[in-house]
Amino acid sequence: MNEGEYIELVNDLKEQYISMKEGLLKKITDLEEEKKYSTNNFKFAYLTTQFVSPRPCASHGRYSSYLPIAFYYCFICGYYHPGSATCFT
Repeated sequence: MNEGEYIELVNDLKEQYISMKEGLLKKITDLEEEKKYSTNNFKFAYLTTQFVSPRPCASHGRYSSYLPIAFYYCFICGYYHPGSATCFT
């Protein structure tokens, strides 16, 4: 490889780098704008005090694969009912 080929190769790599950098910077700015506008959609304002609680918020939900003891499976309608409820169907 002589000097002219080497300079041509380096210039091609430089152009590729600049185009990739511009593309990624554009993508980053688009994602930052989308994030800025999407976070405003999730701000809720409750008109009542129904959801006000003195307890601290949970960091994550705790899920289980079983129903509480107070529920039972109804063979008449096929749904789970609370222990004190009766099925009228």
